[in-house]
Amino acid sequence: MTQEAAEILLQRYREGICTPEETAWVENWFQSLQEQSTWQVPPAEAVMIRERMLAAIRESMEEATTPVYRLPPQRRFPWWAAAAVLLLMGASAWWMYHQTHITPVVAQAHTDLAPGHAGALLTLANGQQVLLDSVGNGPVASQHGVQVVQQHGQLAYTGVPQEMAYNTLSTPAGKTYRIVLPDGTQVWLNAASSITYPVAFTGKDRQVSMTGEAYFEVAHRPQQPFRIKCGHALIEDIGTAFNVNAYTDEAALTTTLVEGAVKIALQPGTAAVARPASTVLKPGEQAALQASGEITVASEVDLRAVTAWKDGNFRFNNADIHTIMRQVARWYNVQVIYEGDIEATFSGGISRDVNASELLHILESTDKVRFEISSKTITVKAVK
Repeated sequence: MTQEAAEILLQRYREGICTPEETAWVENWFQSLQEQSTWQVPPAEAVMIRERMLAAIRESMEEATTPVYRLPPQRRFPWWAAAAVLLLMGASAWWMYHQTHITPVVAQAHTDLAPGHAGALLTLANGQQVLLDSVGNGPVASQHGVQVVQQHGQLAYTGVPQEMAYNTLSTPAGKTYRIVLPDGTQVWLNAASSITYPVAFTGKDRQVSMTGEAYFEVAHRPQQPFRIKCGHALIEDIGTAFNVNAYTDEAALTTTLVEGAVKIALQPGTAAVARPASTVLKPGEQAALQASGEITVASEVDLRAVTAWKDGNFRFNNADIHTIMRQVARWYNVQVIYEGDIEATFSGGISRDVNASELLHILESTDKVRFEISSKTITVKAVK
């Protein structure tokens, strides 16, 4: 069966105009996936999941520019067999695994974990704290002549301050939030992150500090540079959209430029044991600040993978299981422990709106890893 013919078959199935033989082929394929897996799909959800899988396979065929996986010379599979073992279960999801062969074996989950959602804690200059999840749209606080307003999951500031004051917006694990700073700069905070900023930018520069991960779309003011302090890094905007990942459990602090230009340097007073101590990025580049103070630059970074979280998705490009599970831990607010070494790398994506089991199910379909969920702990096990 050619790819074109298979695409037509999937479309006919979705429209309900398949012949009995064609319908049997598609549904037998779906049933075979369930039979190969010990992860039981509730009957009420099977039809919905089948439709999502078919839609996702069509999308993956249109987007994919590299083979789904490499096959040994003596074995050849039709494209639809390769697609079948991907278990593409998420809305707009696709998944690829690079190895010589794939046999789906899925471990059983004893419980499930709901995805995160929008929410944050606002700490005012006087120490008062406002749990933004618990208040509706409208004013949430007033301080020094400035009003803080929440509207549809986004925070904004209005008014003229009577004195300098700083606020901190923080997200726990499992929550994200968006804020428009007093200068119009938009900031998306990922889970387990924070940003501290003045209620008005009145000095010669605009300076904030952050932890965790954030995406910035900076309002350009050439005469008033925008600077971010995080860890040992000082990041200066030059009319930019960029992502900063400063999680302490990552190997390095990374800044990834989407558009414009940005300068990364060591903060004054930081002892650098390596050079260069600063660099200016071009779009598509990523700077990594190592613990030693060395700054390295990678070109042609997968920007969609870096910024997927901002758009509500997981997306990985040849990521190891530890990289993936760090993101899982932050979003589902869980602890992760490992049993055995897992050297495989994974590429693909899925919406962050799904329960943890759906993401783990897809990873397990590679036959290189399986998972057990117990309360707020995920155990990752190598498949021998």
